[in-house]
Amino acid sequence: MQAIIEQQPTNSRIGSFNSSELINPHHYNRQIDPEFVGCRQQLLSNLISLSTALDQQHWDIAETLLQRFCKHLTNYLTLGHQRVGVLEHPDTHLHIAIASTTRIAMCFSDCYSRGTGRLDQVRPALEQLALALETRFELEDDLQVQTLVA
Repeated sequence: MQAIIEQQPTNSRIGSFNSSELINPHHYNRQIDPEFVGCRQQLLSNLISLSTALDQQHWDIAETLLQRFCKHLTNYLTLGHQRVGVLEHPDTHLHIAIASTTRIAMCFSDCYSRGTGRLDQVRPALEQLALALETRFELEDDLQVQTLVA
């Protein structure tokens, strides 16, 4: 089971995420909080592992990875919320857009962390979440740039 969890194909894609770029620490602005970058990377690593397990129809492993992913998703959202909360004058539109991605992510986490979502329906929900996360990452990076300029 551990071997499956550790496998992360370099050509795996969820939405427009390319795993070889996402888990590369040089892909991110070095001035971003290292805890936040680590949390984002862990989330993406879990997303890729979960996607791989689903693709290979390893349902018992996928179930375990789904629980782990939901836990890291909640941690990531909490840490991101704390980062936005400390800004003195966050851009209102940026803040609203980030809140929108939070709602999508929390709906996913609520559904699948409590076991109310069916495992055979995870793939479409995961793809929708991946698109929301892609948007969120771009917004957070924009927020980071605004913070550095201010």
